[in-house]
Amino acid sequence: MDSNEGTKPESKRRARGAGIGILGIIIGSAVLGAAAAISVLRATQGGVETISTVSLLSFLFTTGLSVSAIVLAITAISLSRTAERIITKKSEEVFAQTQAALDRIESAVIRSGGEIADTIYDNFEMLAEEIQENLPSRDVLRADVNDAVERSLAEAMIVVEQQDHSGEPVVVREEVIPDALPEIAAEPVAVIPLPEPAISEPVTDEMREKADKKYGEFKDIVLLGVANYPGVIARKIGEGQYRTEGDELVDGVFIIQDEKVAVCTFCTNDIITDRFIGEHGDSFNVFLCSLVNEIKCGHFTRIFMVFDGKLTGTSPYAVALNGLSSRIDAETFAGFELFEGSPDVIIPELTERVSQLMDTVRETDDDVPAISFRRQMTGS
Repeated sequence: MDSNEGTKPESKRRARGAGIGILGIIIGSAVLGAAAAISVLRATQGGVETISTVSLLSFLFTTGLSVSAIVLAITAISLSRTAERIITKKSEEVFAQTQAALDRIESAVIRSGGEIADTIYDNFEMLAEEIQENLPSRDVLRADVNDAVERSLAEAMIVVEQQDHSGEPVVVREEVIPDALPEIAAEPVAVIPLPEPAISEPVTDEMREKADKKYGEFKDIVLLGVANYPGVIARKIGEGQYRTEGDELVDGVFIIQDEKVAVCTFCTNDIITDRFIGEHGDSFNVFLCSLVNEIKCGHFTRIFMVFDGKLTGTSPYAVALNGLSSRIDAETFAGFELFEGSPDVIIPELTERVSQLMDTVRETDDDVPAISFRRQMTGS
């Protein structure tokens, strides 16, 4: 069936062409009527009109120019409207083509996403099947456990025999057969009730702020205590940052004669210990490695590690420091000096240590001849 949509534009064009023709006829008739009216009026006034050939030609030429101008204006209007219709039609076609292209792109993206999701799902299923196939069975795990128990028991029996031959008193233990382990475990065992662990109080923001404030006061007391010692030059007093280098790594840097001493303060309060230790002590270990590099490159000659409380053997700080001592040479580790306790304990110890460094350097400087003034100033 035909919807007659193709004939509508043509009929519109014909109607507009007819309208323009009618308008031209009307304007021409108006001009001719005006000329005839003027001639009649002049004739009724009794005058004799004489029209020369030049006047007639001039009149006809002027009339032709007027009609031509009107036709050109009408034509220009018609052309502008035609151009507007063409531009509108082209823009609609471009919009339709763009929309179709976007629809095709969207459908392609959706189809590609579905294919990728199916591929990932299939690969995941294949990986899960491979993992299940490669995992050892329960029987294999049970056999491995039994073998480990048998080896441990055999080693224990060998140790007992060696002690027996050496003449030392031996505690005789009955050999336990691995197959009998389930029966032994099934026997009733006297259970000793353990004291219930104390319920730890949840850490609040107020508690953290209080601990931070107390640590900040401790750090200021330590740094100012060193800086106020006569003869000490303070190169930095502030807050050190892990994973940096140079003076930015530590809280304070002081020049004590020829010594470049770095001061690092730490808090032992469990509420904010994670701020210094990090997850599993990794941050503190990295910090120690950075300090070792600074000592080896000569940026620091000595490092004071100052803690606001006594360190226990299980303290993360103590564990990390013990591990560091086993990884580096003794001479480098000797550059780390430990101070622990409250300010009233640490400040006298720090003052005494700074005094020792000053005295040691002065004794060395007394032996230098007076002519080596430049050497004394450069510390070489």
